[in-house]
Amino acid sequence: MMRTPLITSCAVLVLALAACAPQYAPLYPPMGNPALQTFANPPPQYHGDLAVKFNHAYNALYEDNERAGHADPENPDKLFAKQIHAAQRSVDLAIFDIEEPSTCQALIAAAKRGVKVRILTDSDNVYESGSRSAPRLVHQQMRAAGIQIKTDNRTAFMHHKFAIVDQTFVITGSLNLTTYSMFRDNNNSLRIDSPQMAANYQAEFNRMFEQNMLGP
Repeated sequence: MMRTPLITSCAVLVLALAACAPQYAPLYPPMGNPALQTFANPPPQYHGDLAVKFNHAYNALYEDNERAGHADPENPDKLFAKQIHAAQRSVDLAIFDIEEPSTCQALIAAAKRGVKVRILTDSDNVYESGSRSAPRLVHQQMRAAGIQIKTDNRTAFMHHKFAIVDQTFVITGSLNLTTYSMFRDNNNSLRIDSPQMAANYQAEFNRMFEQNMLGP
């Protein structure tokens, strides 16, 4: 009986897989596109179930960047707030630092309309500036609204930055939920619409929040 050479079989398999693979448009326009030559914040780029946004932090002064970010409808804070406002069942948030007032108010509003909100944050970022005993006011307000907040209480950082909404959407990236991170520093925010991907993030969140498996 004749055998098909292994190399030939592999080549046929690769070609077959390539033919079946979905054909995506490029995530970004070609480098020659004039839109990429400016410092204007581009609109969100969509690629299937993904959307990415970058904050408006291109000016020379912090104050100018903060004003521009608040005014920019495509700044990542708008992506986060929109997703939280649309939440129907649950928001699980693992975030290194959170103190930006409008973000905290969006989470409070979600909790008040019956959404289960849980937050895991780093224990180094729960007190008012300059204090080791006075909890941040926004954290007190979130707890009063029924939001569960846990900290890692350890030497290493809980450095994650992701949210899981309704076990379907994931928001992740480099963005902390702070004024500086949202409006002054260069950061990105990625929204993923995928229950399968959300399940992976949910397992990580549950491991830390429910099982206290955080490390040293």
